Amino acid sequence: GDVPDDLVFQWAVDYFDGDDIPEDKKDEEKFIPHPYVGKSGTQKAKTGSKPKPKKEPAQEGQISFLGEAG
Repeated sequence: GDVPDDLVFQWAVDYFDGDDIPEDKKDEEKFIPHPYVGKSGTQKAKTGSKPKPKKEPAQEGQISFLGEAG
């Protein structure tokens, strides 16, 4: 069982220095860059603008949990 560390290190050096590595011979898929298509301000004009719901004005003063305005 036990393999000396210097032998294991030599195996690693031989593997990475060698020209006979099967992983290097595999055909890799070619990278094809695609332009980013994100949301932009011009897209709203193309789709049409939808009316936004109106917000109610905020109440002035302090709100109480008891229902009394104060």
